[in-house]
This record gives sequence, C-alpha cells and structure tokens, in this order.
Amino acid sequence: MVYLNITGRKDWTSTLQKPYNSFFYPSVSLSVIGSEIVKLPSAISFFKLRGSYSDISSDVNPYYTIPVYQSGTSWAGTASVNLPGTIISPSIHPRTTVSQEYGAEIRLLKNRIGIDFSWFKYLEKNFPKDIPISQASGYNSIRVNADEINRKGIELVVTGSPIRTKNLRWDITANY
Repeated sequence: MVYLNITGRKDWTSTLQKPYNSFFYPSVSLSVIGSEIVKLPSAISFFKLRGSYSDISSDVNPYYTIPVYQSGTSWAGTASVNLPGTIISPSIHPRTTVSQEYGAEIRLLKNRIGIDFSWFKYLEKNFPKDIPISQASGYNSIRVNADEINRKGIELVVTGSPIRTKNLRWDITANY
C-alpha cells in the first residue's frame, strides 16, 4: 500500500580541490496505492499517488581544476610547454542536479482506460564555466561555477484497450 525508499551516498574525488572534493547525495521517494487503502467505486480499478526528491552531484573531468602545462610551439627542434590561458578558481564545486517529481495514476473500467500524470522540476547548478577577462591580465578567462538551468514540465500518458478478446488484444498509448 505504501512504499518509501530513502538512499544516501557520499563520494570523494581527486579532481576537485578540498573542501569541495566530497559530496553527499540523498534521495527519497514515496508512493501510496490509494485503491488498496480505501474502497473506491467499482469503475476505478487502481489509484496511486507518488512523489520523489533527489540531490545528485557529479565530478568534473581530470585536470579541470588545476593548471596543467600544454604542448607549445617547437622552435628549431626544441619543444616548449606553456600554461593554459585560464585562471582556475580553487572553489569549483561539483555540478549538482536537484530534482522533484510528483504524480498520480488512475486506471478505470477493469484497467481498460488509464491516465498517468506527472509534474517535474529540475535545477541544475554549479556548472563550471570559463568567463572571458581582459587579456591585459595575461590570461584569456577565469573558470568559476557560473551557470544554472531550471527545467520544469508535465507529462501525461493516456492508455486504452478498446478490444480485449480471447484471441486479440489492442492497446493504445498516447504520451504528451
């Protein structure tokens, strides 16, 4: 009737500088099958409510947070190296996605008609980004956590079984 899932994970990485090199990401989800708890009219075969939340972090590429020499131009057969033209902030955080999703599902007439509705919201933050700076500084850019993306929306799935016989079953699904 009621399902609860709780998780937690802690990761450490060598590609981020301390104290940003470890991150904890939790998640929780809950679903309640209302048709198992309450007596509903016979036309309702199944009814469920659900929700979830998670906060997930991810690592950056190796050598992304420390300056590393790069191959330069050879002169008269002599190799050269140079530092990249980017100042790297020591406080780059892991990229993080915070997600929420809530929904309901109902099936009617002995599961011949179904409606599944979801609402979701995602916040993606701490994107490392190279911001241009004056070349008079001796550099081209500075790398910092700068971007944030918000996404939200709905999803609606409608299903139907117009024909169900011993030898033939026709199911239809529409997703928006």
